[in-house]
Amino acid sequence: MENLTYLGFGHTGMFIKNMIESKTFYMDILGFKVVSEYTGEDGAKLCFLNNGNCTIELIEFADLTISRDRKDGIIDHLSIRVEDVEAAKSYLESKGVQFETEILFDEKLYDRGERFAMFRGPSGERLQIEQIL
Repeated sequence: MENLTYLGFGHTGMFIKNMIESKTFYMDILGFKVVSEYTGEDGAKLCFLNNGNCTIELIEFADLTISRDRKDGIIDHLSIRVEDVEAAKSYLESKGVQFETEILFDEKLYDRGERFAMFRGPSGERLQIEQIL
């Protein structure tokens, strides 16, 4: 093999505090569906959810101090691409989501820029909706 070809990200794993609360948020508010769910040998609860080409892995450790003490990298935010950022923001607000930002514009990203807004998930994870222009 001369070059490595990427097909896309497989999934993004996130540590969460409460599986039921997080699953409810991602399914009922963001429209994700369960792909796979199980409990690991160490007692960690894992749930893979998918919507379109976005797959996320929710990880709830039996002992919550494990996620706090891990030395893995930190993900700043998870960006979810949408067709219409204004419509997506209005929909999420109707479901009770409170945004940390208004819809912002970044003209330096992509050929014509992007519009985006930031909010938080139930475990404090930072989320973004973005529309590529």
